[in-house]
Amino acid sequence: MKTLTILTQNCQKELEALNLRCDSFDGLYSARGMVDADALACLLERIIILKHPVYGHSPKLADMALELRHTEIHQANVAELTLYLEENDLLHLEGYAAFRMPEYRHKLDMMMYCLIKKLKLTDNLV
Repeated sequence: MKTLTILTQNCQKELEALNLRCDSFDGLYSARGMVDADALACLLERIIILKHPVYGHSPKLADMALELRHTEIHQANVAELTLYLEENDLLHLEGYAAFRMPEYRHKLDMMMYCLIKKLKLTDNLV
């Protein structure tokens, strides 16, 4: 049975909410057994959304961004994370989200751009 060590600085509560079988000490979690890649991918996506300069300050926009869980970008994130977990036994949540999920951040930016463009078009019509 493989042990996964998960490091986090700001997401202790969210990680504990996943109900992993973990030993925990000072932001370091040692998870034993099967780790749900889908739940971890959701957590990583949530980290990106909360750290985003726009989505992080607007709960309504953050809720819209969380709807991406039902798209192919989420499935791609789960597949990439699964491959990563097969090869590595250490996962830093904030680092993985920042450096290994650029497509997801790009998708959020494009979604925000489309919303802003739509708002400007409706403002001009009124």
